[in-house]
Amino acid sequence: MKPSSRPGGDAFTLIELLVVIAIIAILAGMLLPALSKAKAKANQTFCTNSTKQWAMVTHLYCDDQDDKLPYAWSRLHTMNNSFDFLLSPYFRGQAFNSAQQGTSWTNSLSRCPDRQKEWFNATSPEYPGTGNPWRISYGMNQHTSLNFVNGAPVTAGDFVTTARRAQVNQPVSTYLVGDLSYRRNHPPIENLSTNHVGYRHGTRFPDGRAIAGYMDGHTDSFNRTGTNGIILEFKQ
Repeated sequence: MKPSSRPGGDAFTLIELLVVIAIIAILAGMLLPALSKAKAKANQTFCTNSTKQWAMVTHLYCDDQDDKLPYAWSRLHTMNNSFDFLLSPYFRGQAFNSAQQGTSWTNSLSRCPDRQKEWFNATSPEYPGTGNPWRISYGMNQHTSLNFVNGAPVTAGDFVTTARRAQVNQPVSTYLVGDLSYRRNHPPIENLSTNHVGYRHGTRFPDGRAIAGYMDGHTDSFNRTGTNGIILEFKQ
């Protein structure tokens, strides 16, 4: 038999092994960014679909409530007068409970994958010592409350009733529901600042894009410098 010319028979030499490892590392370096982008795009698509469902469910609610829009959030009756509670019978398999953090707030259409990854723990500079454990993903336009005026002191009159869809003169431009900022631990959106809206898709908050559902039912996204033309206070 002809003796093997390699010291270890058919075994890899150290140099060959290092070359294989280097090739694997190069391939991984090429693939991982693409996989990361694909995952981010999938999360954004998931969030867009959820936002679309929130908008559709809102219209079903209005059909059953004499055209009245749901409350975004009532500080007087937070359990019963929030859009999560009011809309939950239309799509949830269980009753909504505003006191059940991390469960009712993040079930079904309420859970945005990118929101769940954001900084919310006790070392967060936004909530030092306590964090923001609710991780609420979506908020609704607070101006659905008939008498709510942004920046004015909250009074009982702000939450007596809600506006009707018929009062929305430009539904294609009027904000209804969308990504909530991680700085918020309750779901009303009063303005389009980074304190209220979650600009998280595509890149890290606050430099990403926020997904929104509008009063006509369509969805779109915008960044914090592209809010011109978006209407919050539609009651004229």
